[in-house]
Amino acid sequence: MTTGASSAELSAARVDPAFRDGCAGLLIALNKCRRETFHLGGRSTCHDLLHEYEACQYQDHERRKQIAIQQSAKH
Repeated sequence: MTTGASSAELSAARVDPAFRDGCAGLLIALNKCRRETFHLGGRSTCHDLLHEYEACQYQDHERRKQIAIQQSAKH
């Protein structure tokens, strides 16, 4: 589920280490859109990026939850 964001790209975009996961590339694009549109509310041009980022975060959470379940079943 990697998004292709390198460590250098993450540093250049000033992505906090807590958010450097498989969805970080989407976060870079979302934050860029937010800066360019001045965080306009409602159904702004960033809405699709936000949805994509949140879906990625949810899928990552579900994947990690399944791994935890599998590991607990082994013990």
